[in-house]
Amino acid sequence: MLKKQFIIGNYTSKKPHPEDRFKVAPHHRERMIVLMQELHRLKKYRIETIHFATGIADSYLALLKAKDAPAPHLVHLAAVSILLAAKLNQPLSPSFKQMILLLNDEQRNDPNIKTKLIDLEFVVV
Repeated sequence: MLKKQFIIGNYTSKKPHPEDRFKVAPHHRERMIVLMQELHRLKKYRIETIHFATGIADSYLALLKAKDAPAPHLVHLAAVSILLAAKLNQPLSPSFKQMILLLNDEQRNDPNIKTKLIDLEFVVV
């Protein structure tokens, strides 16, 4: 049984140190969350799904910050977090293909986007 719970804390920084490899400013996180909310709205997922997705993304970013590892592309993390949360909370399994179609043209037209999302999902889990 879990004896202690840890708060994620603030992993963003307005002015990251130049030597830091992890660089996520508050406005970057905000844009990631807005994208996740938009994907959630378009897919008409349950309200709990967006909360799960936010927790997944924040937990992963906090872990990377603690390791001083570089952050992933936040658009990719937003999509993967929604997909993972949907797998946990939705009655039907989500589709990478359908999620990719909801991304912007630049991301959608990347020939390797599905592979990138699957690879990131494997790392996040």
